[in-house]
Amino acid sequence: MSGGVGGAYLLRYGPAVQQELRSSLQNEGLHSVPRGSVVKTTAGGGPYLAVLHAVGVDALYATSPEIIAATLREALRQAAALGATRIAVAAIGTGYGRMSAAEFGSAIVSLTKELFPPLAEAMLCVRNVEDFEELSQSISK
Repeated sequence: MSGGVGGAYLLRYGPAVQQELRSSLQNEGLHSVPRGSVVKTTAGGGPYLAVLHAVGVDALYATSPEIIAATLREALRQAAALGATRIAVAAIGTGYGRMSAAEFGSAIVSLTKELFPPLAEAMLCVRNVEDFEELSQSISK
């Protein structure tokens, strides 16, 4: 939770989620969460049902549209299993990762054809207007 969405969450709601993640890593004997993993934590003081940490990049920030799609598919499955009806989805891999918003869009197009009941709404979150426009264009192709 050093930057991006995780860093913003940490600043807004405090260190409880980060401490929970560190404890989980320590218990599993890991130094970091492997790329493609989805880790569920409590909301740590935030007003949410849970936080699903979808890790789309490796330690060198490398990823691919296929990895992003598989990681988000697992996050959507977990959210549905929790009974979530609405979620916010960060454009993982586009911050520290080297993926463009257009590549992220190509990764998620296949997910729009899948159902994850009771999920009914997903809000995609991007860094800026330029990323929004690029993502919108790639999804509408």
